[in-house]
Amino acid sequence: MIFGFLLLFALASFKAVAQKDAQPLEDVVYLTNGSIIRGTMIELKINQFVKIEDRAGNIWVFAYDEVDKITKEARPVSAYSSNRQRLLNISEHEGFYMGTALGMNLGDANDGVSYTSEVLGFLHVSMGYKLKNGLSFGGVTGLEGWGTSAIPLFADVRYQIFKGPVSPFVYGQGGVIMPLDNFNSNGPSPGTGFGLGVRRMVGNRTAIDFNIGYRFQRLDVTYQDWWATRETRYDFNRVTVGLGVIF
Repeated sequence: MIFGFLLLFALASFKAVAQKDAQPLEDVVYLTNGSIIRGTMIELKINQFVKIEDRAGNIWVFAYDEVDKITKEARPVSAYSSNRQRLLNISEHEGFYMGTALGMNLGDANDGVSYTSEVLGFLHVSMGYKLKNGLSFGGVTGLEGWGTSAIPLFADVRYQIFKGPVSPFVYGQGGVIMPLDNFNSNGPSPGTGFGLGVRRMVGNRTAIDFNIGYRFQRLDVTYQDWWATRETRYDFNRVTVGLGVIF
């Protein structure tokens, strides 16, 4: 008798653990005409009627004699839900990442005398490390146009606000650019930027980023004319828009 009691207790414990680890349950109404309604039971009155809300939010009421049986069953995991969970797990991954981005800097440049306005493009390559809490640290280089071509050497800090396949993020950057035109430029020039964006996971550790923000960039230039040498400082205040891929 004691053995039987222990066996029943073990089976009950196993069932409880299995149900805890199983998929979420839902109410299922089987009708005598062969139809099946899956959802959440709202009201059940024996020998009178059954009221159930289906997955789409529709409410159904059936006379009791229309019902063949009522059960609770594990809700099937759709391909969408399964893929979303997979992307959710990937989005929480901790480790190194690489990325590339294309974009534009839009706005004015001030040399202390006048303002100039033009669209300046950039190509960025990034590398860093992402923590599980959504914070990441890295560096950015590539090629930028600031009236002259330049290589950025920037530190980059980002924070992904939500855990999931789609999440907004904020970022901040700071460093210098190295102009490639050694004849006119006066060496490294400081710059900084910040902004926000949206990240969308699209595959195994692959995401698409869209961001918009502010970028300040200073550029010191020396012009050598036959009659004089003059130095000019340009301060760029730009709206930056970028689209990139992280992997």
